[in-house]
Amino acid sequence: MLLHELAEATGVSAASIKYYRREGLLPPGERITTTRQDYGRAHVERLELIQVLREVAGAPIARIARVTALLDDPDVPLIEVLAESQTLALGLEDPTDEESAAVEADGAKAAGGEHPSIAPLLAHLGWPDVDSAPRRALDRLLRSLEEWEAPTDLGMLLRYAEPMAQIARSDVD
Repeated sequence: MLLHELAEATGVSAASIKYYRREGLLPPGERITTTRQDYGRAHVERLELIQVLREVAGAPIARIARVTALLDDPDVPLIEVLAESQTLALGLEDPTDEESAAVEADGAKAAGGEHPSIAPLLAHLGWPDVDSAPRRALDRLLRSLEEWEAPTDLGMLLRYAEPMAQIARSDVD
């Protein structure tokens, strides 16, 4: 499909599509002539992703560019793409902001280390045992729940995590 057809199909203006191409969020189409390109289903899906990240997550272009660059890099493991997408969707700090991550890590150390339910939860679910902004957010959440005297034991966490893990696997598939 041509640019105007892509715009009609996605509801994204031709000017925005051109901007996304210039910023590297959207790959160019297949060249037909020097001034015309053919766009396909992958372009429609990428524009849908960009629109969701812009409108629903309120993500800035720079963060969306990082997600699309990760998606386009065959050497980047899917877990990294998912981690970046998750931090963006949850409105968490920029994972490349090392100062924010260091401040959070220092806070966890001051609080006696990471919440004790996190590592067993990850192990039980077979999730990667890596530092990430969502993991640090979970640590903060569990500490808040403990302050409110709510249960934070592994059994309680698994009641919620196992169904969510099934939903996530289905979504990824």
